[in-house]
Amino acid sequence: MRPNAPGHIFIGNLALDDIVYPDGQTRMAAPGGNSLYAAIGANIWSDEVGLAAIVGRDWPKRYTKKLLEHGIDVSGVQARDVETMRAWALYEADGRRNYVSRNKSVAKLTPSPYSSIPPTLDEVLAFSRAAETLHLDLSPAPDDLPPEYLRYAKTLHLCPMRLQTLLVWREAPTEAATISVDILPYPLAGNLDDPQFLSLLAGVDIFMPSQAEAEYLAPARNLAQLCKDLAQRGPKIVVIKLGDQGALVYDKSRDKLQRIPAYPTNAVDLTGAGDSFCGGFSVGLQQSGNPFEAARYGAVSASFLIESFGALHALKVSRAAAEKRLAALRNL
Repeated sequence: MRPNAPGHIFIGNLALDDIVYPDGQTRMAAPGGNSLYAAIGANIWSDEVGLAAIVGRDWPKRYTKKLLEHGIDVSGVQARDVETMRAWALYEADGRRNYVSRNKSVAKLTPSPYSSIPPTLDEVLAFSRAAETLHLDLSPAPDDLPPEYLRYAKTLHLCPMRLQTLLVWREAPTEAATISVDILPYPLAGNLDDPQFLSLLAGVDIFMPSQAEAEYLAPARNLAQLCKDLAQRGPKIVVIKLGDQGALVYDKSRDKLQRIPAYPTNAVDLTGAGDSFCGGFSVGLQQSGNPFEAARYGAVSASFLIESFGALHALKVSRAAAEKRLAALRNL
């Protein structure tokens, strides 16, 4: 008998963003992180969403309470006696965003994005090591999750985390029907056949990089061919997120490639668009069984998230409003 456990699990990071807008206004300690956006993107479509992440002593409990009030299971959010992942988020008028860590171990080593003097190699390496340690310490492993999360999951999505963390999940004791993953690409530049990367791909059903991540992995390849090349290395489905151009979806079982358009809307803040797409896609695939339809679910989720700043506003999206956009997107 299946207990009251969430069916769609999103594993990644929660963070606090101290935002400085182009007009000088600020918003301090705004909730962020890839698992937050993914879970809210899924929550638009399902009442069976669970979120797994590690937070610190400074994480405001009101945020997890708000998620719980809107039906997102937060038993996978583990609090530790550390700092929550936190950064200055500097928004430029031209749409660029710069993130500068506020975590003590990293902040003192962070090169300024505005400095005219490039950092030395030693400075870059020291910063990289500190950032890696921070991310590894604040990224959940299978043992950090409630047992029912893994036992009863229908879908399991791994948000972008360090490769070392993602590889730990290869042996996770889960019966999830589909396991999907998004990545941080920089350790893998230009190397699709890195042994660790191949091991990761072999253990997942769906691989969902952004266009920038895909091009980082294989700079010279056509994206359509890259979808097929990636699928040959393990995943049944490859989705390359194209921002306002939608998503390129390849279904290996049908040998079919199709671009699904983005839902047209007024974008205010693009933060978390890709993660919320992944959340909607995960639920959409489980509900429809069709990866191309699932990409429409993802596009609708992303469209709601980008219409305002932050993530929590999208908790108010009604299922009826989402269905209306989905119907419209089918005709684009």
